[in-house]
Amino acid sequence: MLQVLKLLLIFVSTVHGANILITYETARRSHQIWIGELAQALTKRGHNITVGGVFARALPESDKYHPLVYEGIFITHYKFNKSEHLTSSPLRRMYLNHEYNWAICNRTYHSKGFNELWNYPDNFTFDLILMDITFGPCLYPLIERFGRPYTIGFTPSALTPYLSEKFGNPSYSISPLLDPEDPNASFLYRVYNYLFTKLEILFKSHVDTLSLQYLANRMLNRTFNFYDLERSISLLFVNEYPFLNEPKSLTPNIIPIGGLHIKKEEELPGILNSIIANANQGIVIFSTGTDIQQHIFGEETKMNFARAFDKLVQKTVVWKDNIDDDEHPFRDKPSNILIHKWIPQNDVLGHVHTKLLITTGSTLSIQEAIYHGVAVIGLPIYDEHHKNIQFILDRNLGLKLDFNNLTEENIYETVNRILKNPIYLENMEKYAWKFRDQPQSALVKAVYWVEYVLRHNATQGADFLTPKARFLGSFKASYFDVELFLIIAVIISLIVVVKVLELVLNQVKKPIEKKNEKKKQ
Repeated sequence: MLQVLKLLLIFVSTVHGANILITYETARRSHQIWIGELAQALTKRGHNITVGGVFARALPESDKYHPLVYEGIFITHYKFNKSEHLTSSPLRRMYLNHEYNWAICNRTYHSKGFNELWNYPDNFTFDLILMDITFGPCLYPLIERFGRPYTIGFTPSALTPYLSEKFGNPSYSISPLLDPEDPNASFLYRVYNYLFTKLEILFKSHVDTLSLQYLANRMLNRTFNFYDLERSISLLFVNEYPFLNEPKSLTPNIIPIGGLHIKKEEELPGILNSIIANANQGIVIFSTGTDIQQHIFGEETKMNFARAFDKLVQKTVVWKDNIDDDEHPFRDKPSNILIHKWIPQNDVLGHVHTKLLITTGSTLSIQEAIYHGVAVIGLPIYDEHHKNIQFILDRNLGLKLDFNNLTEENIYETVNRILKNPIYLENMEKYAWKFRDQPQSALVKAVYWVEYVLRHNATQGADFLTPKARFLGSFKASYFDVELFLIIAVIISLIVVVKVLELVLNQVKKPIEKKNEKKKQ
């Protein structure tokens, strides 16, 4: 009887809707697409969801869904020159990211949507906050503003070394600012990668964090301690799964929910459905995602793509670009090319006629391609793109185009190799089957952990899953201090032994030398 009552209490605590804040400061639409799926699922479970972010209104407002738009961030986002990442050193890219994070955070604090949220009544509370911490601690002040409720951090990207160490997880990967590491790399190259990764972690942990903390203190007229507020984040949702990323060990407080945003394809809208349904010879998608606008390509490069696609006579190319069809530089647009400002990429990838995705290599796009079994041509621009495309190359799931060599011939030959050789699609289909063969979907898993924290919010939420290493720092957690001490002790011991041996030898040599001198006399 007692067990039945316990189960009943759990059920009641689950169905009674909680007041949840979901917030992100980035202007990358992919972050809304990813976390938006969880927001919808939570509203269906009866929870009251407030979303603060650039694309909060991507979902319709209702009695359970309340959007607050952080306006102006989109403009700030596109003022930054993404193409500079192509030619910059890792150190320069690290600083560019710092400048970007500061500018976005500053714009967030100025936005009407953020200030509306900040000025909620003093007694207003949230039961839980879901917070995007991909780019840093900009939104930490909201934890304090609403009385430090239990908070779950999330990132629609793969787990970075910085976030890994922040949550007490040993980091075995290198910074996404570096080129993917070759298993056969030289020792000195691995030393360089290690030192740069540690430098980036230190830079983000101190320079980034303290500069944003200073900005928050000045803009919000309070004194914050970001390091202390970070302790309120008990779990981290990461967009990882072993078949989508390099397998790695994770501590219990890091929950992998790779492919959270992916769902079964739906019927395509209007003319797009008609065109794709009749494209029996195959569909090629060309999209640089939601973050990279295609003005990063010059007019001549776009013409090279168009001429290459024109040679694919029997293939239909769905080209996502941010300008209208008639604004393209083509005098006579090839008849097999369909240009749209926005395409439902997941649904097009899920269509049986789709054979190839040409992408910069964003995490969400790669995951969608793998889930639907579509081969990939990568055109990496920055950060995670390179690692994701290297993942594709290593498993023979696709090919790569060099941004600096986008000639008509190179584009056509690369596309043609994919379409003519069935091995890429066959490999992708195997990966798709493995990816889909899971005991529960990423969405169900995410909902479970959100409600788990809510159910146990009176008894430490999920804090008990936090490893002690999280608050020790990597120096102590990895026993590096002990190892360093032992190395120094061994070196000192060796020096002492050598010195003692020298003294002993000198003492032994003296009488022998005196004896030899006497003989000579």
